[in-house]
Amino acid sequence: MKRVWIFTVTALLILSITCNLYLFFEKKDEKTVTRYSEEPKKSPEEIYQDMLTEMKQSSHKSMIDFLRYTSYKNGSAKIVALGDSVTYGVGASPEGNDHLNHSWVGLLQNYVGSNVKGIRNVKIVNKGFPGHTTSQLLKENRINEVIAEQPDIVIFEVCLLNNQRKSVSLEQTNADIKTIVKEIHKQFPETLIVLQSPNPSTTRVKANKLGLTYKDYLDSTKTYVTSKGWYYIDIHTAYEKAIHTKKLPLEQTLIADGVHPNDIGYNIWFDILKNAFSEQLTRL
Repeated sequence: MKRVWIFTVTALLILSITCNLYLFFEKKDEKTVTRYSEEPKKSPEEIYQDMLTEMKQSSHKSMIDFLRYTSYKNGSAKIVALGDSVTYGVGASPEGNDHLNHSWVGLLQNYVGSNVKGIRNVKIVNKGFPGHTTSQLLKENRINEVIAEQPDIVIFEVCLLNNQRKSVSLEQTNADIKTIVKEIHKQFPETLIVLQSPNPSTTRVKANKLGLTYKDYLDSTKTYVTSKGWYYIDIHTAYEKAIHTKKLPLEQTLIADGVHPNDIGYNIWFDILKNAFSEQLTRL
C-alpha cells in the first residue's frame, strides 16, 4: 500500500512538472510570435519606395532605372529625341500614316512604353529636324522647343552628318553642343542628357571645304564629350561592330543616299540603344 502511494505521488509530481514546462514554453512561444507579428509589415508599395530611394541615392543606375524612378514619382516620364534627319526617321518605311514607327525613336517608344516592367506612361517626343546642324538648332530656337516639353531625358544625336556636310568647324560644333547642354540644364538641372553620334555612312568619306572628314567630326566630338564627363553613346562604332558581327554590308542597312538608315539600320540603332538603356550609366 505504501509503495502504491509513493508511486502515485511520484507520478503526480512528474505530471505536474511536465504540464508546467509545457505551459512555460507555450507562453514563451506566444510572446515570440506576438513580438514578430507586432513588427509592422511593409506593403509592396513601401518596399518599392525603399527600392526607389536606394536607387535614387546610388550612382550605379541605368536609364531604365531612371525612367522607373521618374515615372513612379511623377506618374509619367518624357523623353525628347533631339537631332537631325536620322533622328526624325528619314529612310524608315511607312506603317499606315506614320513612317516613324520604324525609326529608332519609334522602336524605342514601343520598347519603353510597353515592354519594360515598372515604367509608367512614358512618352517620346521626336524633335528631329532634317538638314539641321548644331548651329541651326540654336539659331532657330529649336532648343526652346525641347525645353517646352519639360523632358526627364534628352537623347541628343549631335548632327555631325550635317555639320560635316555644311563645313561647320570642329570648334563651333563643340561650342554648340556645350551651349545646347547648358541651356537645357539651366531650365531643368535634373534632366538626364545623353549624347549620341549618328550612324556610319557610305557617302561621307571625302573631306569638306575645311578639309575635314566625317571621322574627324566623330573623333573630335567624342574627345570633347569625354573631357566634359557627359553621357555619350557611340552609335557609329557600335553600328559598325553590329554589321560586322551580322556579316552585313553597310550598304544593305542604308537607303540609296548612303546616309539615312533603312529599317534594318534603324533596328541596329535601336538594339544599341536598348542595350545602353539597361546598362549602368557611365560617363566617358
